[in-house]
Amino acid sequence: AAVADGTDTLNGLNFPRGALVVYREYYGAKKPNEGVRMAAEDVARAIADMDGDVRISDSVIDPAAWQQNGGPSIAERMMVATNGKVSMRHGDNKRIPGWDQLRARLKGDGERPAIYVTDRCENLIRTLPALQGDPMKAEDIDTEAEDHAGDALRYLCMMRPYVGKNRKPQVPVNE
Repeated sequence: AAVADGTDTLNGLNFPRGALVVYREYYGAKKPNEGVRMAAEDVARAIADMDGDVRISDSVIDPAAWQQNGGPSIAERMMVATNGKVSMRHGDNKRIPGWDQLRARLKGDGERPAIYVTDRCENLIRTLPALQGDPMKAEDIDTEAEDHAGDALRYLCMMRPYVGKNRKPQVPVNE
C-alpha cells in the first residue's frame, strides 16, 4: 500500500492527500482460508521479489509473529531472510478500533473515500465484501470467515489512523 500525497493519480483518478492506496497483495494460499504451508523465510523472499528493487519503508505484521519461542521470532526471521529489505513492526491488532478505522476510511470526508483498492488485489476484493459481523459483538467481524486479507487491511488502517475533516456531528432531532 502507499499513502497518497494529493498529487498521485491512477487511470485519471486523483487520490486525496493521506488516502491509502492498496495496489497489490501477497496471498499465498491456494484454497480459501488455508495457510501457505511455507517457511517464514520463503514467504518473506516472495514478498521481497514482488517489490523488485523498491525497499518498503514500513510494514506491519501480526504481533504474534514477534513471539520468541526458543529462537528468533517469525518476524525477525523474515527480516533477516531479505537482508532488511522487508522491515516490519508490530501491528496493532485491536479488532474493533481497526474495523472502525476501516469504516472511517471507506466513508472518507463524505465526498471521497480515504482508502482505495486496485484490481490487482483479487483476494481482498473477493473476501472483504463477504465478511459477516460477529453475532456476539456488533462492531466486530466473525473470525470464522476468510478474514486474512481483511485483517491485513485492518492492520494497515491502524498503522495510519484516519482523522477526517472536523465536521459537526449530525444529531437526530426528535420531532
